[in-house]
Amino acid sequence: MEAQKQKRAPRPNRPKGTPKSKKPLFAVMAETPEGRAQLAEWRKAAHAKAGRPKGATDGFSAYQRKRMIAKARAEAKVIVNRMEEKGIAIPKDEYAREAFETVVTEMRRKDLLPKDKLSAARTVLEWSMAKPAAETNVTVKKAEDFLNDIAGDMDK
Repeated sequence: MEAQKQKRAPRPNRPKGTPKSKKPLFAVMAETPEGRAQLAEWRKAAHAKAGRPKGATDGFSAYQRKRMIAKARAEAKVIVNRMEEKGIAIPKDEYAREAFETVVTEMRRKDLLPKDKLSAARTVLEWSMAKPAAETNVTVKKAEDFLNDIAGDMDK
């Protein structure tokens, strides 16, 4: 038994009264001012969406970038919790903590440039580590010592 060929479904007919167009759509649109305006708008929109997103480095697809960001966020939460356990000063305000976690996320991402990672690291150190105290030597003299110094200067 040979397999019988199935016939294709017939093409639907054009509605009556519609002309058969032999020109491409863009050529037809370019004939009228409204069509030219629509084409210009489409081109402008297509040009605006072209290229990589801002801040995206070369060599990673959008899927890879999303996975890296998700992994970095998870690592950042763990790192911030560990920093808190070790006694490092982490902001208690929920928005400040979220900003801190975002900066740590930026440090953990592999698709960012080193200068961006270093600026994130500087921000983390600036807000988590205590500033070194300036060393000042204050000598307090008693009133008698002050008067004796003045008297000694007058004797000379």
